[in-house]
This record gives sequence, C-alpha cells and structure tokens, in this order.
Amino acid sequence: MEGTVHAAELQVAEDLNAQFTLGLQDLPLSEWHYIEGNLVDSLLHTSLMDCQCWLAYVALAHHIGQQQHQAGIQGMQATFHNFPNPPPPVCP
Repeated sequence: MEGTVHAAELQVAEDLNAQFTLGLQDLPLSEWHYIEGNLVDSLLHTSLMDCQCWLAYVALAHHIGQQQHQAGIQGMQATFHNFPNPPPPVCP
C-alpha cells in the first residue's frame, strides 16, 4: 500500500511540475491565479488530495482555454474566408 501511495505522490509531483512548465499557455485570464498565486514547492507540501484537486482544476481550465483559443482561430479563419466574398446584405 505504501508503494502505491509513493507512486501516486511521484506522479502528482511530476504532473505539478508539468503544469507549471506549461504556465499560462492557453489558460484563461480569469484562471491565471492557479499559476501566478502558487509555487510548486508550496503545493507539494499540501495533501495528496489537495494536489490532485488543484491539478484537476488547472487541467479543466487549460482545456477550456484551448477550446476558446480554437474557437477564436476558427472565427478568424471564417472571417478571412468570407472577406473577398461577403455574404449578400439581408433586405427587409
């Protein structure tokens, strides 16, 4: 059992370091506090459950940020695609 807990702690430490390496990339501005307000070392001194919850929140925030980023790119692509041939005006 102790080996399983130790393996989980090692995985969490690795995941925390990966999230801090990723930093603010694709993280919505409203969620920057997860990275800016924390240090890896301070999180590693919290419980395993707290670390896992923090990781889940940050992973979800990154996922949402990636979706927002992709939607923005698709919107720009659609605008550029329609630029030379704008849709006809709608007449009432």
